[in-house]
This record gives sequence, C-alpha cells and structure tokens, in this order.
Amino acid sequence: MQWMTSRLMRALRRCDRPRSLVECEHCGRDFVIPVAWVDLDAERWWVRLRCGECGSARELVLGNEEARRYEADLDRGTREIRRSMSRLRREGSGSPAG
Repeated sequence: MQWMTSRLMRALRRCDRPRSLVECEHCGRDFVIPVAWVDLDAERWWVRLRCGECGSARELVLGNEEARRYEADLDRGTREIRRSMSRLRREGSGSPAG
C-alpha cells in the first residue's frame, strides 16, 4: 500500500506545477535524458528522450526556449549529482578500511 501512496503523491505534485522535460510522463521520476537530437532549423530541435528509471521513451520537437529550459534542468540535476558524489567521497574517506 505504501508504494501506491507514494505514486499518488508524486502524481498530485506533478499536477501542481508545470511539467519539466526531465520528469517522466509514465513513472513521474526526474530521470529523463536526451539520447538523440537533431537541429531542424534555427528555431527547432528534434529530441528523443528516455527515462532512466522505467525506460519509456518519447520524441519531441522543441523550440529554442524550451530546449534552453530543459538544458538548465539537466545542468541543475548534474550539479546535484556532483554534490552528492563529493559528499559521499568525503564521508567514505573518513571511515576505517575493512
């Protein structure tokens, strides 16, 4: 029952805010990354996105502004991962070997 409650809460949170392209439309996790892209012209990009959590994929045509917002979201996620990795390294270096 706990998993159902957490899925419901994620779905409700998604309804309260604008959807970000890093959020999966299927599972709701924020693990969606670009796996292929082509610039169609000066204003549009074709992008294939894939969720690292559930594997669902979709293809979109994005305008430059939407592509910039997505890139900013990806950069924010990358910084978060780097901070977490640094913290884990610091915490791990203080523990005794064994």
